[in-house]
Amino acid sequence: MADVSTHFKAMPALAFSEALAKRLKLMASRGEIRAPQPLASASLLVAAIHSLAVFELMEGHRDEDMAHAVDLFVAALWSGLSPVQTPPVRKERRHGR
Repeated sequence: MADVSTHFKAMPALAFSEALAKRLKLMASRGEIRAPQPLASASLLVAAIHSLAVFELMEGHRDEDMAHAVDLFVAALWSGLSPVQTPPVRKERRHGR
């Protein structure tokens, strides 16, 4: 029986996820994104886009155009990757003093 990890190392999706994770790690080091777990983030993006392809194959889109769905999926996931921005500090006003 072949080693399962050897089988999956040859899979293009894993290679793509690892390459994307490397890119996300670089972007995080530059402060462009927040990605504490780059491989998990990359795998999530790949899995989300993969699910669109599966829905397309299963015709689960109910005659809707799925072309826009990739942008929507990435936009929805992006909010979890965007850099943390500290809200501006507001000075409290004290009335009557």
